[in-house]
Amino acid sequence: MVLPKILLPSYHELRKQMLFEQSASKLHQIALQWFMERGHLNNHLRKMRKIYQEKHDLLLQSIQKHFNDRVTIYGRNAGFRISIDIQSSKSEKELIIAAKEASIRVSPAIYKPNKEESKRKKFIIGFSGIEKDKIEEGIQLLSQVWKE
Repeated sequence: MVLPKILLPSYHELRKQMLFEQSASKLHQIALQWFMERGHLNNHLRKMRKIYQEKHDLLLQSIQKHFNDRVTIYGRNAGFRISIDIQSSKSEKELIIAAKEASIRVSPAIYKPNKEESKRKKFIIGFSGIEKDKIEEGIQLLSQVWKE
């Protein structure tokens, strides 16, 4: 783990309290330190921000194109995923099953500890691990399997 020196006392105290075991090897820590000291981390972050911004924008455009006014989008510019509310006569469970059968993974955005059915059909759609050229295809397919 790479930490600023000012955080080390707090880290060591927390480690004692929680019996926290360091999982990153010294070799990986030294390699990351070297990477950061030479400015490669900043270059990498700039590159990744651009890639993720392009994916994010493509995801939003694809949703608007294929779902039109059937969804409301939440969480624009909020990270590697967005939330959508979909207007559908199908239940949340039916929508999840339809997506799964099309090999699309969506997650309900509302946690229900007793698995009750929610009237709102709000889902989280992530994009960080999806190749850019697969985003529109996936959203188009999701739109088709979620049609009334």
